Amino acid sequence: MRFFKTPWLQLAIVILIALLGMVGAIDNIQNPYALACILGLMALGFIGMGLGELRGAGASAHSSDGANLKDDFEARRAQLDRELDTIANLIQSHLDANGRYSDSLAQADQGLLPSTNPEKVRAIVRLLIDANEKMRRETGELSTSLEKSRSQVAALRSKLVEAQAIGMRDSLTSLSNRRAFDSNLTKEIAQARAQGTEMCLMMGDLDHFKKVNDNYGHPFGDRVLKYFAELLLKHIKDGDIAARLGGEEFAVILPQTTLESATRLTDQIRGRLEAQQWMNAQSGQLFSKITASFGIVRLSEKDDSETLVKRADTMLYEAKRTGRNRIIIEDTA
Repeated sequence: MRFFKTPWLQLAIVILIALLGMVGAIDNIQNPYALACILGLMALGFIGMGLGELRGAGASAHSSDGANLKDDFEARRAQLDRELDTIANLIQSHLDANGRYSDSLAQADQGLLPSTNPEKVRAIVRLLIDANEKMRRETGELSTSLEKSRSQVAALRSKLVEAQAIGMRDSLTSLSNRRAFDSNLTKEIAQARAQGTEMCLMMGDLDHFKKVNDNYGHPFGDRVLKYFAELLLKHIKDGDIAARLGGEEFAVILPQTTLESATRLTDQIRGRLEAQQWMNAQSGQLFSKITASFGIVRLSEKDDSETLVKRADTMLYEAKRTGRNRIIIEDTA
């Protein structure tokens, strides 16, 4: 349902439902079932707005798998649109039923006032009883249908959240991807400034990785990437964020971390990677050691996310240029 996607139209719909509910409540104040449904309709309007916002947020999810995830998201959104259509139709059904009940009350009121005939009074009472029973029946059916739709929407919401989380992860290493890294870096910089704490950024790149793939094959190269990702996760603390930026390039956001601590941490990772022995599972032959180069910078007062990454990348390039398998720290003295 496309009109649910526009916030001001969502608000207009909620207000309209509320007004219809108020009118219905005035006519049916003596009917608890009708009144309960009217209040439920008003709540559903706000739920509809929330679901619209959810669809908007979920639509921005992205992953390195590209088209497949996008197609899955579009399918989920289409399902959610259909459920919102169902809810809107149920609301309209209730309003129609409420209108019929109001007509019955009006008909009874018109016939009762001038009536002195007991038979006519009994007929009017019977009309009200029948109308009330029909209203109760339709209300029960409406409640069942709404509960079913609520469950389906909840399931879709869970799948959208899951898809969004997948869209923020690198498919090979399960680290944060570039999109998640950019978002988290901006947030961590703002938080470091607000709290007055230090923050560092470490960037790492596997040395001669193209030769690794060329000499030993891409499956082995994937093993190396996964192992390096595991090393990062094992050594960083809670609150640190490790990401694969693309290819063999990685980064770690280190909130509440001094330059000295970031350097010790990075050297542990560098040394552990260098010490790792790689063996051909079929021949038992040992491969040459695999190393990585690193650049580390500390957040300055003038930095934004772009300048911080650029400075860290410059230090990483310097580590590569001066021999690899080393850490270069920006000299801020």
